[in-house]
Amino acid sequence: MPNAMLLIRVPLAILAALAGALSLSAQELPVRPATSFLDPQNGVSDTDLVARALASNPRLAAERYEIEMAEGGVAQARLRKNPLLSLGGLKEVNGDDNRFSIGGTVPLELFGRRARRTEVAERSLDSTRETIADRDRLLAGEVRMRFGEALAAVRNLTFSEQLLQANRNFLKLMEDRVREGAAASLDADEVRVEVNRMDALRIDCQAKAEVALVALKEAVGIQPEELMRLKGTL
Repeated sequence: MPNAMLLIRVPLAILAALAGALSLSAQELPVRPATSFLDPQNGVSDTDLVARALASNPRLAAERYEIEMAEGGVAQARLRKNPLLSLGGLKEVNGDDNRFSIGGTVPLELFGRRARRTEVAERSLDSTRETIADRDRLLAGEVRMRFGEALAAVRNLTFSEQLLQANRNFLKLMEDRVREGAAASLDADEVRVEVNRMDALRIDCQAKAEVALVALKEAVGIQPEELMRLKGTL
């Protein structure tokens, strides 16, 4: 029986040491609670972030100039061709034979040429508008997706914090029972291993929440160092 107890205690000691080492290495990441990612009053919602992304995205801003150019093309296509006036002259070298000519051209747009030209320009304008609207839609969808991923990561961080606190409370209870002689120290060691595991899980969830927030900022066009807190629910 003593041998059996020794075989049980050795693995638990190893697990406790490994969990403690993992906890120490993970402590290099500053603790950031889930509440620091959220602000129900002054935070930003997915609608706010979509509006900001559409307004500040440099690629979309450049592409919107294409709409203005296409609108100018439609206006130009609707105008009549301008008449042309040409002037010319010839002068004989060392002679008196000089000529001067004046010519004019009035373009005749027969068979509905101006109407067809206008129709082509209008189709180009519609195509440009649809292309940019589709890119707006894709950007808005990406921002909303990143926003949901960030909220989900924060929710997981909240759950891990609650689990960690529950295990810490249970560990304190077990340590009190061990001091009173009502429980074996082996039981407290088992709980301590679980606390260390929950601590490592919480740190992992915090890291994922921070990565999700950075990805959201990138999609919106916000600098990584800018402070941003979220407002909303899944």
